Amino acid sequence: VRLPPLALALGAAVGLLSAPAAVRAGGGAFLTIQSDTVTLPGEQPVLVMVPEDDVARVEVRLVRGDGVVKTLTAQNIPGGSEKSFTWAQPEGRFEYAVTAKATFRDRTTWEGEDSYTITAATLLKGDIPVETVDPSARSFEIRTSRPASRVDVSVVGEDLSEVAKATVPLPGQKGTPQTVTWPETEARVFKVIARAYDEWGFWTEAEINLWSLEIPHEEVVFPTNSYQVLADEAPKLDRAYRLIDEAVVKYGDLVQVRLFIAGYTDTVGDPGSNQGLSENRARSIASYFRTKGFKFPIFFQGFGESVLAVPTDDGVDMHANRRALYVLAASFPGRTKDLPRANWKRLP
Repeated sequence: VRLPPLALALGAAVGLLSAPAAVRAGGGAFLTIQSDTVTLPGEQPVLVMVPEDDVARVEVRLVRGDGVVKTLTAQNIPGGSEKSFTWAQPEGRFEYAVTAKATFRDRTTWEGEDSYTITAATLLKGDIPVETVDPSARSFEIRTSRPASRVDVSVVGEDLSEVAKATVPLPGQKGTPQTVTWPETEARVFKVIARAYDEWGFWTEAEINLWSLEIPHEEVVFPTNSYQVLADEAPKLDRAYRLIDEAVVKYGDLVQVRLFIAGYTDTVGDPGSNQGLSENRARSIASYFRTKGFKFPIFFQGFGESVLAVPTDDGVDMHANRRALYVLAASFPGRTKDLPRANWKRLP
């Protein structure tokens, strides 16, 4: 992400590049830096010259802080027009001392000098893996394409106002995951915005949308070893769908809604079969909601007997463990006790 351009006046605005009276009567030229930051690859520093009168020849000498010298020249510049000077700069922040010397059409001369700083770098890129987001611990991991010096965290409540903020120093290295904790707040958190900065002020931003809504429902009773929704069980799903539809109407303008269906079994049967059965039942429920008209993305996942609502021994027929979760959310749910894995499959 590029920082906003900053124009730095080097001419008459600072009184350094106007012509000495003994050399040039009347005026000189105006120089300005197009931006003090340059995005690599592709961009170059740009120095713009606007002479007051016609220039026959101008020479601009740039001395970089590490000793590299660049000399740029131009001829026949009409008065009042813009002439751009560009040059290659490696990644990093460098100070320049600039000396400009011009000869005008009337053979008078003008010169001036100043200094400025330009930073050149590739775009800073960042990533927050969804599996690292832990709402209960108010934390996430962020990875950046080069070392970041800090992360500014903004916590946004359900009314879309900022309810908390913090600046978190990042001492890590390129690509190394850094754990960031957002401030505690009594407000219900809608989303967290994280903006990471590198040492030069380049930044990248990521948003964690924490909005989610669990839909209360009656559990569908499936026949033994079956994942078919029976006709007399369909009204349970119809009632749940009405709640889903109401939530979409209420929140659909604020978030990109997704529906997540998780399925679970008791411990009757072997774990492998129960894993497949729970996934197929979750898929059946997801498919039913699709046929009801849900137009947004639907994801499903089975957890088998690995997440028991009521802990039991093997082979125990427990109705409370034959269950499902219906969750509306703006992004993939973080890992929780009920959702310990993120192997979601999208329903076509």
